[in-house]
Amino acid sequence: ALAAKKKIKMYSGIFNYIDSIYIYSNKSKYIVTSEGGGSIEDFADLTWYPNLTEREYEPARMISRLKEDNYPYLISYIQPVRLTQMQFLGGIIVNIDVEKLDELVNPNASDNHERLLIVDNRDNIIFSSDYDQIMKKVTKLDFYKGIDDAMETGYQIIHDAGQDFVVTKVPSENFKWDYI
Repeated sequence: ALAAKKKIKMYSGIFNYIDSIYIYSNKSKYIVTSEGGGSIEDFADLTWYPNLTEREYEPARMISRLKEDNYPYLISYIQPVRLTQMQFLGGIIVNIDVEKLDELVNPNASDNHERLLIVDNRDNIIFSSDYDQIMKKVTKLDFYKGIDDAMETGYQIIHDAGQDFVVTKVPSENFKWDYI
C-alpha cells in the first residue's frame, strides 16, 4: 500500500487539475489514495462507488459527480480492473477538478460569452464552463434544444434573448462524447 500511495501522490502532483486518484480492491474492500488508505466503509468520498460496482463488467468510462456529494464538481475516469472476464478485482478512479480544468481549457471565459461543454453519448453534460449545467441532460436545457444533431456545416446560429450565438458540435476522436 505504501508503494501505491507514493505512485498515486506522484501522478496526482503532475497535473494540478487532478484532484485525486483512488485504487480500490474489491476483495479486501480497501481503498488507497495519496493521503493513505483504509476500509471502503470509512471512506468519505463514495459517489463514484456505485458506478464502479454496479457496472463492474462495463468498460472504462467518465462520469460527472460531486465530491462527497458536496463540492467540488469532479469528472471521474473509472477503470474497472478484472483478472478474467468474470473476475472483478476492483478499480482505478482518477478524479479531475472541473474548476481547475476549466481554468486550463478556457482561461478567457470570463471575458466573453464563450462556453465549452462535453456531452457523453447518453446526453449527460460531464463538463461545462457553467457549473450549474454539470450532471444535467443537454436535451433538457432550453438553449441547447435548438441544436441540430445533423449540423452539416459544422456550426449553426442560435438566437437567444435577442443575441446570436455560433454553436459548433464536434465528436471526439477518442471518446464517446461530443464537444459543444
